[in-house]
Amino acid sequence: GPRVGEEAVVSTQSTGVLTVISFYEVKYTYDQKLLTKAVVSLFELLRQLLRRHMSPKNMERVELVQSTLSDGGLLNNLFDYENETPITQHLPVICERVRRLIDDEKL
Repeated sequence: GPRVGEEAVVSTQSTGVLTVISFYEVKYTYDQKLLTKAVVSLFELLRQLLRRHMSPKNMERVELVQSTLSDGGLLNNLFDYENETPITQHLPVICERVRRLIDDEKL
C-alpha cells in the first residue's frame, strides 16, 4: 500500500489528543467507542510507519501499548465523571501537561 508519512501520524495523534482533552474539559462527553477507534487508527498508522525499522519484539511492544490504551475498561475508569479513583486522579494532570505542550507548540 501507499507509504504512511509522519504527517498522517502527527495529524491523527493531534486529533486524538485534542479529543481526550475535550472529554476531560467538557464533562459527560466521553465516548469510549470514538476514543478506542482513534487509538486503533493511530496505532495502525504507527505500525505502517515503524514496521520497516523495528524488530518484531519492538513491534510486540507497540501492540501492547495499543492494547492498553484502547482497553475499554481502562478508558471507562479514566473518564468516570462520578467516582474519584486512583486512575481518575491522573486525568487532570495528563490533560493539563498535554495542553501546556500544545500551547507551547511542542506537540
